[in-house]
Amino acid sequence: MFDEYVEHAGTSEVTRRMVPQLEDQGFEPDDPSLAFQTEPESMLTSLETGYFSAGAAELDNNPLFVLGRVQVDIPGSLVAFAIASDMLYMGCSNDLLIHINLKNPEKIVKIPVKAPIYRLFLDPSGRHLVIATSQGDNLYLCSQWREFLPRPIKSFKMIIESIAWNSAFLLSSIGTSATGTREILIGGRNGILYEAVLDSKEEIFKSHDRNVNSVFTLPERQPITGLCFQWFPTPENRRGLVIVSTATRIYQFVGAPGDRRSDDGARMFTSLFSAYKGSELKFLELPGSEHSELHTQFARDKTQIASVAWLTGQGIYHGTINYSPSNSTNDALIDSAQLVPYPSPVVPASPAFSVRSNTKQPNVTMEVPVSVGLTEFHFLTLFNDCLRTINKLDSKVDFEEIIPLKPTERIMGLSSDPVNKTYWAYTDSSLFELTTKNESRDVWQIYMRRGEHDTALDYAQTSSQRDAILAAQGDAFLSQKQYAKAAERFAQTSRSFEQVTLALIDSGDRDALQYYLVVRLGRTKKTDLTQRMMLATWLVEFYLSKFNDLDDLIASESAAHDVEDLKTERTMLDKDLKTFFETYK
Repeated sequence: MFDEYVEHAGTSEVTRRMVPQLEDQGFEPDDPSLAFQTEPESMLTSLETGYFSAGAAELDNNPLFVLGRVQVDIPGSLVAFAIASDMLYMGCSNDLLIHINLKNPEKIVKIPVKAPIYRLFLDPSGRHLVIATSQGDNLYLCSQWREFLPRPIKSFKMIIESIAWNSAFLLSSIGTSATGTREILIGGRNGILYEAVLDSKEEIFKSHDRNVNSVFTLPERQPITGLCFQWFPTPENRRGLVIVSTATRIYQFVGAPGDRRSDDGARMFTSLFSAYKGSELKFLELPGSEHSELHTQFARDKTQIASVAWLTGQGIYHGTINYSPSNSTNDALIDSAQLVPYPSPVVPASPAFSVRSNTKQPNVTMEVPVSVGLTEFHFLTLFNDCLRTINKLDSKVDFEEIIPLKPTERIMGLSSDPVNKTYWAYTDSSLFELTTKNESRDVWQIYMRRGEHDTALDYAQTSSQRDAILAAQGDAFLSQKQYAKAAERFAQTSRSFEQVTLALIDSGDRDALQYYLVVRLGRTKKTDLTQRMMLATWLVEFYLSKFNDLDDLIASESAAHDVEDLKTERTMLDKDLKTFFETYK
């Protein structure tokens, strides 16, 4: 995206900072018996420093992310930014709206707004834009209009802090051809939630209130800084979830949609919120931050919200959404929630954006980011002078880059394209694109260390990575005394023959050892006559030993009632031996 206009990391414009060493940053096994791994030690390092060991033959030396400055002329100061489906909008302090379709980036459209722009809210399809002003007079712009000029919405008289779109509808085949948005939720600075409908037809601009009505008021009347909703289960949409955040609280509302449905989706939230009016609300309260944000991440099919992240003063509150039927009667669907602490600053934090952390070092502060974002495996945290990424799986910083700022330049925020998965950082005078190069590169190591070997195999990118995972899984099965499974895993690895055979001999499971020997014999080259002879001789001894054991059992009086079964087993063993001789003669 914007390739010819982006100066990527490594140029004079963008410099990389060396991230300090972290405790336990690698993935060395806790059990010394796992230290056989054939991967070079540098492969087991999670920290992205920009420098790599020359001995890491199969290691991908590319950074996880690349931050590049976008070469675009921004008249005035940049105050707001939005992007979705390759439709990019920037709001400037001189009441100018800039539009760029990234499919045709050479064409830059500058649109006069004639009002001080406060925020921009763009639906995920990139077709519907709400321009919020600091005076409460809001405008609407549809990308499909021939006359590409925003129009005032007389019924939207409020200072808008957040908007939640019906993403599942807007990204559906029906929604992409529709003129309207169906139901949306608006969060006001006054702590009131509004339900509204936008439509590119002329009727919406008439002076009436059909298109907006208040549905709920938060008790503390604080600005609603984050908002999202989801109908589920799809496609029945029998229930709805609304998540609302302020600077210090996060609420969840769950209920059925309204009966007064119409084709445009109006009046869907009245009954959902009516059940909460007059009752004591449940909420989670955490220390606030000057920059409060709520972000959502959708499932791969883009039909349901998969997880949420809330920027607080103590960390990123993050959790998945549990839509399972067993959770259908619950009014709190955020599941597996955790508070991810912000990374310690490399340089002293700015007092304006810092809070005291719980640390033994009295002079160390925890810097609160200006903005956060979500990728598939990372939290993006934007600070006053740099951008850091935190891996979701282990909460460790694995990438950090200084943002080259001019003396008077100020960091503004992060934004992402929910459809095309592009990520952007902007200041009051510059725009940067964060490109994901190989974000899942280290995921296999984390899952392997957590013992989730099957998942780790899904993310293995090289044969040596797969070999390390299978060997670690074999060790896990060995420690669990599942010797047959351990032998099966070891047989697929480059673990030394001596190590595996000694471990299986010590286990006392001769069947597991025999299985391993057969597989190794099958993998041995026919030209390696000595090794093949050794393996074959060992296996023949196993067969002969089993023959002797069966003959002794058949001859014993204690097994008289099982003689026929034992004779059948001996016949099958005889056939197996003959097959073995024919296969490896």
